[in-house]
Amino acid sequence: VHANSTMNRAARPTGFEVWYLPPEYKRTLLEGGKDGVDEEMVPILNSMLEEEITVESIVLARDILAGLDAAVGSLSPSRGLKEESWYVVRNTKMPAVLIEVGFISTPEEAARLAQPAYLKQLAEGIYSGVRAFISRFERGGSPRVQ
Repeated sequence: VHANSTMNRAARPTGFEVWYLPPEYKRTLLEGGKDGVDEEMVPILNSMLEEEITVESIVLARDILAGLDAAVGSLSPSRGLKEESWYVVRNTKMPAVLIEVGFISTPEEAARLAQPAYLKQLAEGIYSGVRAFISRFERGGSPRVQ
């Protein structure tokens, strides 16, 4: 969870956005020998795990964005889903997203981000998204990217 900023003084962006790792980015999730996996199987298993984690990250990002939109969408606009290989998500071995809650470089939004009640709304939106994501698995469904 992060607060966004811009160096461009003329720009006055507002809003929240959720980032996930691009599907093209490839991580090494398993290493032969170290993880008790046969060396020949490592590329296949890495590919399968990468696809699963990528799909789950995109679904998690969508659920969190929807939760934030429901919680604060009337106060701050959604800037949507975005993909980038940010350091904080590229070395994870699980579904991961980067949540930008607003721009501290925009005075109006910085003031809103300083309000405990607004921060609570943001937290509730994020919680709602994570809960929706987890509920999907508890119901036995698998995430799908559509």
